[in-house]
Amino acid sequence: MSKSNFIDTRKFSFILLACVIIIPCLVLAGWQFNISILKSGLPFSIFMNPVTAILLIMAGFSLYCLQEDKQQRIKNIGKYIALFIVLTTGLQITNFVVPIDFNIDQFLFTKKLQGNRMAFYSLISFVLAGSSMFLINDKRKGNEILSQLLAFFVLIISTLAIIGYIYAVQSLHHISLYPTMSVYTAITF
Repeated sequence: MSKSNFIDTRKFSFILLACVIIIPCLVLAGWQFNISILKSGLPFSIFMNPVTAILLIMAGFSLYCLQEDKQQRIKNIGKYIALFIVLTTGLQITNFVVPIDFNIDQFLFTKKLQGNRMAFYSLISFVLAGSSMFLINDKRKGNEILSQLLAFFVLIISTLAIIGYIYAVQSLHHISLYPTMSVYTAITF
């Protein structure tokens, strides 16, 4: 078989990485210019929280820094960004457990948010994805497998959310007392 029959995985991964950055940038533009379709992706769908968009852009940048061909200091920047994502979203998860609200997800476009909060599934996905990125190039025994396993769980969560949107099964992207994961968030994850 000729080489043209195979997908160039580096190009494909670069395209996916660009989508991880471009989609949240469009969401932020939607918040800035009050364009609903850019904030939600679907008519009458929940809007992606702007802090979710910022964290997704950071995750995309972290993934870019963590590529194998990068220098170690660039990879370290990617790891620090991933650690920041884990700590930030982990702190936000505490809002669901203790009665202290850090309002991390409320610091951008505060007057426009009208109660739009980060979804619980989004927060869990960020903790898992950030942890995965932190471990991605770690050669110690078991860390590469753990990194892949954490990324797989993010894939499962986001795939279930997308299926929930396609088949209108709200329980796949929404937990009753918590905000719903937006379709853009599920696609980007």
